[in-house]
Amino acid sequence: MTNHIHFLVTPRQTVALSNMMKVVGSRYAQSMNLKYGRTGTVWESRHSIKLDTTGRLYADLLSVY
Repeated sequence: MTNHIHFLVTPRQTVALSNMMKVVGSRYAQSMNLKYGRTGTVWESRHSIKLDTTGRLYADLLSVY
């Protein structure tokens, strides 16, 4: 799976995850644009967030890696 990444995080504050994704996305875009002489966004769409209340997503993620 080279076209996406997974983060498994437990934020301490409500806005922490959103802020982290903003920083990760903008820094990654900056480095890719600099490397390839491009401008603009890199991602096709915004990130998605899923709350894992059952542990199923965690188990699925572990089975992939």
